[in-house]
Amino acid sequence: MIKELGTYKTNLLSILRQSAPIRSVLLGDKYSGGAEETDSALEEYIRPFLYAEPSVTGIHSYIFYDTGIAAIQSNTKIMKLVIRILTHRDCPQRDISGYEGTEADMLAAMVEEALCKNLSARESMASFGIGRLELIPPVEILSYRDYYGKELVFHVPDFL
Repeated sequence: MIKELGTYKTNLLSILRQSAPIRSVLLGDKYSGGAEETDSALEEYIRPFLYAEPSVTGIHSYIFYDTGIAAIQSNTKIMKLVIRILTHRDCPQRDISGYEGTEADMLAAMVEEALCKNLSARESMASFGIGRLELIPPVEILSYRDYYGKELVFHVPDFL
């Protein structure tokens, strides 16, 4: 069971890296390199843990994530993905077609879109469990030093 947590993290990172809107927001002008350079640049802003300090240091947005097991039932378990988006309060407001709100709001929408709306049921099952990812309300509002953001929690069933 624990081994799968790492697999879920790897799959989640891959999906976040492949999202063009997320790459565009996080990398801005740096978003012109090849795949290897882009992945390397994204490592600064997408982190596989929920602990922000000392990772957040600039006027940027960051995505932190982790995986866990929310519940165990008779022959299935509920896997959990936790994603925290932190944006510096001095980040300039962007106008991104199809998205509204602050940069943290837009990134939260982009993450949900990448995980829930852009994956077919087949792709979702290949990446995560035996069903579709479900966003669990409420979406938490975060505050950390000069940063604000959102915490998204997704559940997905999987076999034991």
